[in-house]
Amino acid sequence: MSGFNILSVATFIFLYRRVIDPLVSRTRKTDTKEPTELQRMGIGLVIAIITMIAAELRIITN
Repeated sequence: MSGFNILSVATFIFLYRRVIDPLVSRTRKTDTKEPTELQRMGIGLVIAIITMIAAELRIITN
């Protein structure tokens, strides 16, 4: 299980830096490149909500 945790965190960091961060910086019209800490927490909460919904749908369909 710890190997899965390490790989999932490494994958998410890669996706965050290569996919999520550029998308957010394109949608924002300000000069700052990085999202604020509050925006990062919001992104994390949205991802957590989506995974909880996906897990619930998986349980319901089985």
